[in-house]
Amino acid sequence: MALLFMVHVPVFAQAPAFYHLNTADGLSENNITSCAIDKNGILWIGTTEGLNSFDGNIITVYHKYRYPLLASNSIENIIVDTENRIWIRSTSGNINMLDEKRKFRLFKVGDSAENARVNHLFFPVAGASLH
Repeated sequence: MALLFMVHVPVFAQAPAFYHLNTADGLSENNITSCAIDKNGILWIGTTEGLNSFDGNIITVYHKYRYPLLASNSIENIIVDTENRIWIRSTSGNINMLDEKRKFRLFKVGDSAENARVNHLFFPVAGASLH
């Protein structure tokens, strides 16, 4: 003989955190062009006036005048790779990478005589193949 007990336990879902960020909060510009979240939970936000990071409390702004290796303040695309590096495409046509220690690296595309430009950044998903 088996006994079956049914217990009603109310479950309450936690409301997701939602932030509305703008220049009043420290964002470099309200025109957001791209964003990505790294493995540490940092939100990286690209705008027409600089790169921003948000850790849930503080916005940090990265401008070219303070970070000369940043190719341009006008960010077009941000991607986080599997090694938690931040790849940044800007209107300059060059590519930036923030390494794991968050040091900027600049990758120039073409030479001064060329009008070369990177149009897209992408990384394949683990296990996927490119054809």
